Amino acid sequence: MPSRRMLTKVMALAGVGAVLAGCRITGPDFDQTFANRSTPIPMKATVTHTLYPVRFECHQAYHGGLYPAFEEGTWVFVTNATPTPSGEYYSASASAVLPASCWRQDYTGVWYSAVRARQRNSDGTMPSEGFPSLKTYANSDQYIPWIRVKANG
Repeated sequence: MPSRRMLTKVMALAGVGAVLAGCRITGPDFDQTFANRSTPIPMKATVTHTLYPVRFECHQAYHGGLYPAFEEGTWVFVTNATPTPSGEYYSASASAVLPASCWRQDYTGVWYSAVRARQRNSDGTMPSEGFPSLKTYANSDQYIPWIRVKANG
């Protein structure tokens, strides 16, 4: 039986690769706290192909989610990463300081930001969001395509 990687490559060559294309952010941990906003954030994603780099982006957040709440807002480019083989899929990782425009200080005094990963589909189109994150609220069945991080200063 052919592996998923082989099927993905065959489908991409056949022009239907977008069916299995996907990008899922897998790190940092949801609500991971960093010493301050100038600490590089280690970001990691799992993807289904290596045709395009992974684009890591950030957004303002607060204790309840993205800020402003219930609005799309602006995702800001942070860095690109080249996918490399990692088991059945591919992995892309990078570490970068998030731009100041991505942080928001909550009334609690904690700084919040959100990070996500995106990758062009094998047909070259950019999806609006990545697949739901593997790491979200620990006590919830809700999945979201970004990960919130915190900083103490």
